[in-house]
Amino acid sequence: MPKNDQCDFCHKYENADNVTKSMMQSQLIEHMNNKRLSRQLKDEEKARGQTDSTINVSCFDLQQVLTTPQSLSCQLYYRRKLATYNLSVFDLASKHGYCYMWHEGVAKRGANNIASCIWRYIKTNNTKKSLFSSRTLQWAK
Repeated sequence: MPKNDQCDFCHKYENADNVTKSMMQSQLIEHMNNKRLSRQLKDEEKARGQTDSTINVSCFDLQQVLTTPQSLSCQLYYRRKLATYNLSVFDLASKHGYCYMWHEGVAKRGANNIASCIWRYIKTNNTKKSLFSSRTLQWAK
């Protein structure tokens, strides 16, 4: 089971002393309200995506770097390993997941690389024709 990431603010608050925590209390309340609101909006969009066939509601996440090869051998441990990246996209309505995997010899993990994966996801899963016309897809090539 993957562990959940913790945002910088929550991590800072959790590790602060009592005096700093009391000074950060109003910021924490606002932060928690924003967290609640964003989850509420996500749930609303998820429900909308399940009922409205013209929209696609998806979440994506770049997994931490996977080192290849994976081994417990001490000889392999100290040798140069290949960084492998995995971007996962999950369609909240259909509950289908898609993985886009590549290694550092092909590309890095910059904004353009992530955007290319998201664009490929949109192109290949474009069943909601009202969002993207074929003219839009032609232009982007």
